[in-house]
Amino acid sequence: MTYPSFFLSRLILLKVPDQKSASEVEIELSLLDLFPQYDDLANLSDHLKGKMLTLSDRPAELISDLVSHLSGIKIDAVGREESAIEYYNAHL
Repeated sequence: MTYPSFFLSRLILLKVPDQKSASEVEIELSLLDLFPQYDDLANLSDHLKGKMLTLSDRPAELISDLVSHLSGIKIDAVGREESAIEYYNAHL
C-alpha cells in the first residue's frame, strides 16, 4: 500500500462510527480533512489560490515511467493543468 492510499484509508477509518459494523455508511470528507494544518476553509482556500496541478492519466504515467526506465532518458507524461481549488472541489 502506498503512502497516499494508507493516509486516505486511515482518514476514512477515523470517520467511520463503528469500524466493526458490516453495514454501509456515508462518509463526508472536506479539504480540511486532507490538510489538517489549516484551521478553517478560508485559510486553506487562500493558500490554494493561484496554485495549479498538472494532471495526467495513470496509463500515461506508467508508460512514460517504463520508457524512461528502459531508455535512461527522463520522459514525463503529458498532462493538463487545472486550478488546485477546482480540482479538489470536483473530486471531493
